[in-house]
Amino acid sequence: MNDTSAPYLFQRGWFWLGVLAAAGLIAGHHFFLSGRQPQAREDFATQRSFIPQPAVTEFAVRPMHETGDRLDDRELVLGVTLSGTARAYPLAMLNAEPKTKVLNDVVAGQAIAVLWCDRCQTGVVYERVVAGRTLTMRVFGSLWRDSIVFEDLETRTQWSQWEGAAKLGQLKGNTLKRLPCTIVDWQSWRREYPGGDVVMLEHKEAAFAHDRYGDASQYLLAVGDGAFAKAWNLTEIAEQGVINDHWQDTPVAAVFLETSGTARLFGRVVDERPVTLRRKAGVLRDVETDSVWDALSGRAIAGPLQGAQLPLLPSWLTTHAAWRQFHPR
Repeated sequence: MNDTSAPYLFQRGWFWLGVLAAAGLIAGHHFFLSGRQPQAREDFATQRSFIPQPAVTEFAVRPMHETGDRLDDRELVLGVTLSGTARAYPLAMLNAEPKTKVLNDVVAGQAIAVLWCDRCQTGVVYERVVAGRTLTMRVFGSLWRDSIVFEDLETRTQWSQWEGAAKLGQLKGNTLKRLPCTIVDWQSWRREYPGGDVVMLEHKEAAFAHDRYGDASQYLLAVGDGAFAKAWNLTEIAEQGVINDHWQDTPVAAVFLETSGTARLFGRVVDERPVTLRRKAGVLRDVETDSVWDALSGRAIAGPLQGAQLPLLPSWLTTHAAWRQFHPR
């Protein structure tokens, strides 16, 4: 006679093997439901702000002398120089409509995306080419970690404005190349690049004066991504005029732009030798040769190194709050 009472079952090896197998199935099912894929989706948890916007690919580009009275000397522009071509994008125009916070442009033959996020007060420029394919970007209408999400029309991949990284879609895993740019007052940009041009959009706000970053304690100058990211307090840059530092073992200088209340980052190696920059009586000079440098362009304008150019680095201004979203420690 077969004994199937509880004490007898507990003594049988096959019974415990069955229990272990069932437990394994339950644990495996739980791992499948709460494994890596759902966790990745949770990490890219976006918040919808408005509907996706049409891609902006056509707009007027005018020589600086044709802007008339549409731009005030003290309002801020996002400036970029590529292969000797200088182009400015007025922040008051980028921010006027949801769709114009992402512009598809071509400067000196290079396809770029110009992006402005009013939540994190950050303007960036990316090359919009992936694996030899030029993408057309648009505002997706969502926020991720309080910065905008944009989408390419060709693959419907969603990208992070902060990282330039493809977060969801066919191109996930790719990262766009970030290009050097700076936020500066219109008068200073026009003076430094008189042969450049400016993008003129239809609508314009009046809230982007030179004091946009006036409360420097709220902002940082950032560079790099992930473990290679670094930031400097805008307050400290303003107080010192220039901060000599290193980033990824490269000598760099964070330089304050006095008339704009902003800052930009340069490499400080010239002819394979590092220079140390100092602000003396409002003039930017290097300790080694006493050459005078232009704080906006990074070009030596007087002294033994006249004509030399400091490397432009792809830095950007942002709020402390936005920085903490990506770098909580």
